[in-house]
Amino acid sequence: VSDLGGEARFVSAVTRRLRQLGAMTRGDRQVGLGTSGDAFGFGALDLMSGPYGAKALSCVMLDLSKQDTSVAPPADGWPGGAGWRGFAADARRELEEQEVELAERAAFKAGGLKRFLNRLLGITCSSQAGLFHALSAHITRLEEADREAGTMD
Repeated sequence: VSDLGGEARFVSAVTRRLRQLGAMTRGDRQVGLGTSGDAFGFGALDLMSGPYGAKALSCVMLDLSKQDTSVAPPADGWPGGAGWRGFAADARRELEEQEVELAERAAFKAGGLKRFLNRLLGITCSSQAGLFHALSAHITRLEEADREAGTMD
């Protein structure tokens, strides 16, 4: 699997199906997953199996709409070289061309995250990488907040 953000949709689907297979064959959906839940090695690419994907997507959509973010830029900077504001404008335009609803509430609609990840495949690779970086960073932030609060599953 490459680090291309659009592939996360497919990785999540495979991970979910492998977990279901473990549940059917061994009667336990957590069989072989250990404490991290990452026995399949997909790590941050497995967005749809956990509780943070839709919440993080709503954060990304809010960041895009206000053209501001608390997410640290990737090591090589935001795609396009114009910082988050320039990247957000370009990514927003590309997502609108793919008919992605950018309202925060769209992230929580049934299939909202799945639709977003599918539509990522229709935008440029650099925008995919930037959006996926922001999405992963928000997931990490949400997980850390729950861990600190003692509410993480």
